[in-house]
Amino acid sequence: MAKDAQTVRSAENFYRITSYITGGMLLLLTFEMILKYFGGVEIETLQSPRVCGSGGAETLWGFMV
Repeated sequence: MAKDAQTVRSAENFYRITSYITGGMLLLLTFEMILKYFGGVEIETLQSPRVCGSGGAETLWGFMV
């Protein structure tokens, strides 16, 4: 019984941590969208001209986006 309670507590802590991370990322996304559509500010991605290439789809860190 004690091991089951410990497993439940561990899963709850994992869920709590991941939910805070997800919530923080969603707040950042919301802030970015407000800046983009209401403030006229666009935040640059981490792309460099060497990675993007001149023809074809844009890439981010070497992966197709």
